[in-house]
Amino acid sequence: MKNQIVRQFSATIAATVIVFTSVVRTAFGQQTRASSRSMYEAGLNLEALFTAKD
Repeated sequence: MKNQIVRQFSATIAATVIVFTSVVRTAFGQQTRASSRSMYEAGLNLEALFTAKD
């Protein structure tokens, strides 16, 4: 029973993320390419920070 609840919960989260992503993508349009690039670079910086700690 518990597994079914967890599975449904994660499916709901996944659907929400997908919808949110598509809404944001359509909302920003041309801006998306530049902002996603800076987000990608910020992600690389964060990753470098976390790996440096180990």
